[in-house]
Amino acid sequence: MAIVALSFLFSGCSKDDETTPADPTVTITEGTSLAIPANTSTATPYSLTLHVTIDAPGKIKSIVFNRNAYLGETLVTPYTETITTYNNETTASIDKTDDIVLGQFHLGTIDKISYEFIITDVNDVIGEATFDVTMGSYTAFTSEIITGEIWKLHSSGKACWDLKGDSTVTAIGDNYSVKRYIINSDNINSANIESNFTGSWTSNSVSWTSAGGTNYVTNGNGIKYVKANSFDYTNAKVEKANYVFELAGTTNQLTSIVNPAVDDIYIAKKDAELYVIKITELNTTEAAPTKANTGVLRFTYKK
Repeated sequence: MAIVALSFLFSGCSKDDETTPADPTVTITEGTSLAIPANTSTATPYSLTLHVTIDAPGKIKSIVFNRNAYLGETLVTPYTETITTYNNETTASIDKTDDIVLGQFHLGTIDKISYEFIITDVNDVIGEATFDVTMGSYTAFTSEIITGEIWKLHSSGKACWDLKGDSTVTAIGDNYSVKRYIINSDNINSANIESNFTGSWTSNSVSWTSAGGTNYVTNGNGIKYVKANSFDYTNAKVEKANYVFELAGTTNQLTSIVNPAVDDIYIAKKDAELYVIKITELNTTEAAPTKANTGVLRFTYKK
């Protein structure tokens, strides 16, 4: 009888020892993904906080945190961290923060950041959870491919362009200052027919002399420009253009552009107004429509 009882005792202990603990689990309170609104301010990074809860009945052996940035399927920026604080614990609670630089999305260097939390218990059983961050839909420019031009000629009004009104503006009279976004800034006399036109422009004041010998000052509205030849003009989006303009800093936000070339791209901003301009033609010999002055700069723009 004693032998039988002892046999049952050992048998019962063996079954208890063989009980397998439940698999470890990882829960991210925020869910599995976030699409950051594309119009989120780029002045400061987007602050992300993930609240992570780990349940490991078999006890924690290791916790690995991965932060991987991707462009398409290509891993651009990998980062791995092993968290050892909770070894041999059955539960863990982790708050993981990250300041996301939105410019990486706007400049097109990445299109996704993936956060992975991988728990391995002492039995080498794995549990994991992933949280992906992408950008939401970008804003298209409401008006696309508008054509503009400025001429060497000042007195007929052909030397100034209104980006907001999509039209030429007279160079005479200060009442038009607010409409003068682009003003031919070449050092010329309107009666001078010499082919010295470079297409340079400004949104500041320009002094010139009429064919009759009258001196004038043409004032502009002070809009600023940033040269951005690597910007994707074809697929231009508002948030991306705004980011590139702000990223340039005040030193490179200019009111005057010298010697523009065909295919140059400029991003212009005045208060809430935003424009993307592409130079399409610089013709130094084409005659102005009403006088003998020669030279015209043509461009297209989106706004």
